[in-house]
Amino acid sequence: MITFVDAGKVRRKRDPGRCYRRAGFRHVGFTKGGLYALQLLPEDMPDGAAPKETQVEMLLGIEEGDHETGR
Repeated sequence: MITFVDAGKVRRKRDPGRCYRRAGFRHVGFTKGGLYALQLLPEDMPDGAAPKETQVEMLLGIEEGDHETGR
């Protein structure tokens, strides 16, 4: 996965794209236009997780109030 950061359009910080770097992205260069190019390789991606507080009832067709029994 690749993302680009325009240092001129973000708040002045120690290093542009810091939140991406903290998430595991690595600085791999610059675009011709001067944007920071950051990459997260597949092997560096976190394992998938189920979403929290979803409306599973809608997906499963469970009537409202029946989610405790699953019917």
